[in-house]
Amino acid sequence: MAESPVATTEIQHSDLGEKASLVAAAAAAAGEEHEHHTSDLLRRRTIRLRRAELSKLSEDPERDRRDREATLIVLTLLLALVMPILFWLSAGETPAPLLVWRLSLLLSTYFFLCANVLFVTKSFCAIVVDVYFGALLAYYADHVFGTRIGTVTIYLNSIFTAAFAGYALAERRRSDGTEQSADNVPAFADEEEEEYARAVLISSAAVISITLLFPTAYVSWMILWPYATTDDDGFRVEDVLRDLSYTILAYLFFATTLVTQHLLRGALLGDGRFYVFLVVFSIITVLPLFFAGIFGDIAGIVVIWLGIIALAVLFGYSVSIYSYYTQIQTMRSSQPPSEKADAAKQELDEISGDKLEHSSSPAASTHVHSNPHSSASSSAEGSPSTHH
Repeated sequence: MAESPVATTEIQHSDLGEKASLVAAAAAAAGEEHEHHTSDLLRRRTIRLRRAELSKLSEDPERDRRDREATLIVLTLLLALVMPILFWLSAGETPAPLLVWRLSLLLSTYFFLCANVLFVTKSFCAIVVDVYFGALLAYYADHVFGTRIGTVTIYLNSIFTAAFAGYALAERRRSDGTEQSADNVPAFADEEEEEYARAVLISSAAVISITLLFPTAYVSWMILWPYATTDDDGFRVEDVLRDLSYTILAYLFFATTLVTQHLLRGALLGDGRFYVFLVVFSIITVLPLFFAGIFGDIAGIVVIWLGIIALAVLFGYSVSIYSYYTQIQTMRSSQPPSEKADAAKQELDEISGDKLEHSSSPAASTHVHSNPHSSASSSAEGSPSTHH
């Protein structure tokens, strides 16, 4: 008996419906597997970072912290001692580019040593490459494109190394538990407030970019002008560095304000500290003008240079805090609610296991043997749970 066309059509439609439902189920399963894989990768990355922090801790963390602080103090004192000697040697007829090269290499070396002491997740070789690649690039630019571009490049490298050291400082303070700004960022009340904050951030960045477009173009023209390679043929190096310094100062001020006030929402520079930041910025802006009028253009450039260095350290510090905050938010948003508790428990178990392995050292066992009363009391406290 032949089947009717209507029955055949219904069977075909039912088959297509079953196939569509299977495809939808497979796609949903693939999406869940991808989300689970992403959350697992983020969790493993966090665990690797924690293990890297623990691997750099010594047997006595408090002693390690004191040694680190003493090293930084010694490096800062050496910098304060060497800088007047460098200025004294460069006084007189020393060209401005030579002074810039000497001071920049001194500052880059100082911040390289500080970053090597502070960094938790970067190795020594990686820090060397990040810091001194700019110096090699400046050397190449000086010999290929001329003194002006080489001097500007080595000048910018010192500012980059300052921000690099500020990033390392924030990473170390997070590892020590003394920096909690990323955990104290206020949450948005609802999606509407979040959208409004995002719109304010985008509009502020656009206005700042348009405002700084003209000085950026002017300074770029001063640096790249093909015939301005010597003081006799065009702009002096002092004029280029002065205008470049004020442009960089404006960039750092607005960038630090965006990160601390918009992205971190006052968690880092709150409770009146932002007003202190504004006062310091005003001093950095005005003070070089007095030094330039009294001691000359080179003195004014050095003063604003040191101010830019301080601001670059703060900017690198705030970027590190925001980077850690985004990692926290990404991990929280990528994990389903049912997996957050299990993942957090597993992460704590693994980290606590690493801490136990790290703390099991001959020094710890010696301390236990030297305090028999404390070990006896702890065993007495643990005996009821054992009998139970």
